[in-house]
Amino acid sequence: TIRGVYYVQRAIDHDGCDVRVFVVGGRVVSAIERSAAGWKTNLARGGRARATTLSDTREALALRAARAVGADYAGVDLLPARDGTDYVVEVNGIPGWRGLQEATSIDVAATIVEHLLGRLTPP
Repeated sequence: TIRGVYYVQRAIDHDGCDVRVFVVGGRVVSAIERSAAGWKTNLARGGRARATTLSDTREALALRAARAVGADYAGVDLLPARDGTDYVVEVNGIPGWRGLQEATSIDVAATIVEHLLGRLTPP
């Protein structure tokens, strides 16, 4: 018997890039397109990042995904398939943002702190 944890998922035909959308407090703060020679676009594994502007459809999809898991802030990864469909492949509640911050010049930590302080301040 082979013991271990296995993740099985359907392969999605794509062009070697995905989109990381950073959501804070129900709004999109910024987004990057990540690309790599292989199918893993993680920046820590050699992927490259560039700032990107989201379509209204992608923005709505990322916001719905973050809301679906109750995330106050999250990195939502979208995978644009070759057939034109966008798939949510991850909603990360503890996302890394170094690459996003470098590509977009957004101060992610300050954005999160401002959001949290706003929640603590009475109306």
